[in-house]
Amino acid sequence: MELFSTFRQNILSLIENLQAEEVFQPGIVTDKITAEPPRDYSHGDISTNAAMVLSKQVKMAPRAVAEKLLEGLKALPGVSEVSIAGPGFINLFLHKDVWVQHLKEILKSGPSYGDLTVGQGKKVNVEYVSVNPTGPMHVGHSRGAIVGDIQAALFQKAGYEVVREYYINDAGSQTEALARAVYGRYLEALGRGSQEMGEYPGEYLIPVGKELFDRDGDKWADVEKSVWMEPVRLFSIDAMMDLIRSDLEDLGIHHDIFSSEKALVENGKVEEALDFLTSEGLIYEGVLEPPKGKQVEDWEPRPQTLFRSTQFGDDVDRALKKSDGKWTYFASDIAYHLDKYRRGFEFLIDVWGADHGGYIKRLDSAVQAVTQEDIYREDTLVLKAPPGPFSIRPSDYGQPVVPHQDKVLYDQFDQAQEDLASTTLKKSEESQVMRDGFEDGDEASVPQDEGDIVMVEDEASDDVSGSLVLFSSEETCPPETIVEDGKLPKVMGDLGKGMRSFKKGMSDDMDYEEGEPESAKVIEEEKGLSKKTSATGTKKKMATKKASTSKKTTATKKSSSPKKTVKKASATTAKAKTSKKTATKKAAPKKATTKSSASKAPSKT
Repeated sequence: MELFSTFRQNILSLIENLQAEEVFQPGIVTDKITAEPPRDYSHGDISTNAAMVLSKQVKMAPRAVAEKLLEGLKALPGVSEVSIAGPGFINLFLHKDVWVQHLKEILKSGPSYGDLTVGQGKKVNVEYVSVNPTGPMHVGHSRGAIVGDIQAALFQKAGYEVVREYYINDAGSQTEALARAVYGRYLEALGRGSQEMGEYPGEYLIPVGKELFDRDGDKWADVEKSVWMEPVRLFSIDAMMDLIRSDLEDLGIHHDIFSSEKALVENGKVEEALDFLTSEGLIYEGVLEPPKGKQVEDWEPRPQTLFRSTQFGDDVDRALKKSDGKWTYFASDIAYHLDKYRRGFEFLIDVWGADHGGYIKRLDSAVQAVTQEDIYREDTLVLKAPPGPFSIRPSDYGQPVVPHQDKVLYDQFDQAQEDLASTTLKKSEESQVMRDGFEDGDEASVPQDEGDIVMVEDEASDDVSGSLVLFSSEETCPPETIVEDGKLPKVMGDLGKGMRSFKKGMSDDMDYEEGEPESAKVIEEEKGLSKKTSATGTKKKMATKKASTSKKTTATKKSSSPKKTVKKASATTAKAKTSKKTATKKAAPKKATTKSSASKAPSKT
């Protein structure tokens, strides 16, 4: 179990014991009690709000509650000190051995470390990206895609059953504008000259028009718009969704479900949702007031089908039908969220762009109305936009105002790969493992027991604290893990029996307790530590080589010690004073991908 979860459970058990002893009355609610790192690490390793949460329930001052918990907390395994801060926060300090042991547990757990069960049995729907199928993703969409995918992964890590969903807005007027632009590119592919592209003049539609021509020839060239519109629209949407899926694939993002607005409309889901709202007296015919604070040229007072969203906290009631009789996006969104709710999701998460900030209240009102459940919770994350518009439609100057993802992100991928390859090569040449008898190209065969920590240091670096590399069984996790480069946590000052700590100012002569692993001694016992002085002080190194005229001593390897390979780490890119190289071994854990599918829940309306 994750460390902080373990201590939270210990705190809850302590409260139960105090209830049994009648110090606290029964029936205490502990859901909001936390055990987490304090903001200021000088305040301890773990901070809990238990006293603050219990105060009103047990009718005692928070500090008095904290005093009741104090002795029990001090007795918890691994706790070295407990203090009460401010109005009643409790801070716990842990023995260093706790962190050392926990490092081993992290490595043994591998990717499963930190898995929680708080969401067990609960379903979460995360709807994100949902780019209109009118073009490839631009950099604004990519940002929302990454944020949404991270949020879904965090819920999954916490034990929730997560469904990643993409909502395709394929029933609106924008897809008709797309079809007209693709039809223009189709005519150009036929040799009919330059065509008017309307709202989507981007060159990304040129190959789409060519593909339509390759598939259908001149079939649509001389027919009425009413004939070619729907087949060209469907062809265009499919082509755009292929582009979007390709962009998502490049980001490593995969959705479980792609839901279609068009399918909702055709299957009568919009009418079904609005019929329910009508039966509840929440839909009426009325005339809206003109928009406040701005003048809209084409606005005119007219009777509309309206939803009483102000009854649920919105600013104004909202229209459900356009002047041409088609449903508004809002009407479709009501049906879509009701559909998600009926599929049994306890939490619905929407990740939107900044241009949707004003949409939150109306949708929240609609969801409250159609679900009629106090336990229902709608979370909407709106990303703050950087300066400038984000769109793939033409600007006033007739050009796209934001670069597509493939114009920015792909170039960054290529550059990052080049930088990584260059940096890796340079690090390999600059870094060395400061250990006895380790020659160029040799495999690191100095005995190392499971759980040993060794120091990897860059000779050119002024920071002699080095990097910690903690070894574990290759069967359970990668053979090495860099804990932290050049920055030792305060709890790592003395790693205790069976471990080694290397910091600035360490003594030349290190004392080892009886029974300590031989690997902790072998690095130094034959060769010792050599000193290298500079203007700033003395630089310590591990197991440096003796003079070339000296005879090498080979360390005897225990038969029970597995052969390990050391992975280098360096905190600097400065030119090294030596060209000695180290053998490296790469190991990556296999990714475990969990996919959830939503089950159809019976209607709650």
